[in-house]
Amino acid sequence: MKKTIAGILIVSLLFGASACKEKTGKASETETSASSEVTGSETEASSSETSDTTETETETEPEPETETTIPFAMQTIDMGGSLAWQIEPAETIELDHDLKFLDIDRTVVEHKYGALNPEGYIRQITASAERLVIRDEGYEELKKAIEKIFDKDEALFEDHYNEMLPVFLSDLEQGKEDLSELSASNYIEVYRADSKIVSFSDYTGWSENFSDGEIDGESSQVLYNFHSETGKKVSLDEVVADKKTLCDCIRNSRKMAFYDDEATTEEICQAVMDGSIQFGLTLDGIVLKPESGYLRFSAVNYPGIFHMEYFQSVPENYMLMSDDSGVITWDLDGDGKTESIGFPSPMDVVDADFAVIIGEVETIFKGDSRYDRPEEGDYFYLVHNDDGFLLLTGGTCGSEDRCENIFRIKDDFTVEYVETGVIFSGETYDPSKVEMMSIDEFYKAGYFGERQTYSSFTLTGKRTLQSKDVQIYDRKGSVMVTLKDIKCKILEGKDSWKDYTLPKDSSVCTAGYDPQTKELILEVLHPGEKENRTVRVFYDGVGGTVDPFELFTGMSYGG
Repeated sequence: MKKTIAGILIVSLLFGASACKEKTGKASETETSASSEVTGSETEASSSETSDTTETETETEPEPETETTIPFAMQTIDMGGSLAWQIEPAETIELDHDLKFLDIDRTVVEHKYGALNPEGYIRQITASAERLVIRDEGYEELKKAIEKIFDKDEALFEDHYNEMLPVFLSDLEQGKEDLSELSASNYIEVYRADSKIVSFSDYTGWSENFSDGEIDGESSQVLYNFHSETGKKVSLDEVVADKKTLCDCIRNSRKMAFYDDEATTEEICQAVMDGSIQFGLTLDGIVLKPESGYLRFSAVNYPGIFHMEYFQSVPENYMLMSDDSGVITWDLDGDGKTESIGFPSPMDVVDADFAVIIGEVETIFKGDSRYDRPEEGDYFYLVHNDDGFLLLTGGTCGSEDRCENIFRIKDDFTVEYVETGVIFSGETYDPSKVEMMSIDEFYKAGYFGERQTYSSFTLTGKRTLQSKDVQIYDRKGSVMVTLKDIKCKILEGKDSWKDYTLPKDSSVCTAGYDPQTKELILEVLHPGEKENRTVRVFYDGVGGTVDPFELFTGMSYGG
């Protein structure tokens, strides 16, 4: 099932150590290897009201076997060549829980119009400008700094739309086979947003394809880090205590070994030394952004490199992502001592056993095709909620979807399987905002994301049942064109609807769904956007009497 909004950043995995010492010789039997690329995407879902319900039942899984093994921190990680690196994380960490997440929201301004070319293929001009909004009182300087960034994006996209609209309409009037097109949008990835730091990346891109074959466009990605209280930008010097050792880690990283390009490596190191490299801050570390790829370091995995005051405060509940070593090091029982968490077992065999190692405790899970195993070297999450710690490990479920296997960490550091779900909304640093569905629920989505009811859960343990009330989507759907006249209702005034016939060849996009009346809520698009109207079209969902392919062309969301 195709997902419609890019989500989690593509992360190139890195292996390193606090001193990044080179070692020679063949890897031992306890060594593990890791793959380097991670992809993720975010599912477009309707926004709706939620209400508490009783807990849903989960499948009973076979009891895992538990063994004691050597500490994961002492194992050597084989990078597949003649060199290997040893993870030597900090043995202790001082944590406090004074940090508060900021209440952030996302808003979007969209401009859309589309039509069919003479061959019957949809062409469109679209611009979608997303922005972050801080809802908390205070933080005025921070709000001003962030608003300037997204004001610029919004103005850029609106200018492109206004420039391309008359070109598009002229091509359409002349009956040209190829219509000029515009696609302009930005994507925001939030690394953290709390009372100390707000850190995010803003990926901006636009492309213009003209009917005469001319193509124009550009894209950029900028990472921003602000002190929340003052709104001032955070410099790399404030965060990194030992740039030279950080550069040693970069030079010895697995990613640089793959590139086998000393010049590229030295360019990255030079950007670190002079502070010009782009970076983002997470709750427990840093993300470096060279021209291609990402390098991710946990401050606990690489002691002495970072100023720890930026990384040892967390909220009551929080969510950490593993760094490029494939290991999360953290204090799991509040005694100040760290435990290392990893998944060292081979994953290249269908239904192969896999292991979870926490400190000196290894839990073996027998191969079971009922849920995907974590891919070796893939990123994973450590989540703290009111009941303790969870682990989320990713795997591919279906065609292009990433699902998360959820495990609970017990007091003795063994783990038990809970369930498998799909993240479809939320910020992946705050478990209260990460909303998930079981795989079965996830695949009940129809072409327009309609569901009468469906259960979801957050990683703080709250389970909800989505409301039966009208669902208005955060983002409008893709541009579609009607294939025939459609009898529907059109909004007149505030809440008054009257019978209406939506003409063939109308440009529309989905704006919501009413599960009680089984009606799609559509916005009818016009070149002059002030003329846009809202209509309701009966659509009884997957397997119903109404075939969406007979009504529209241009659908890009399927269940």
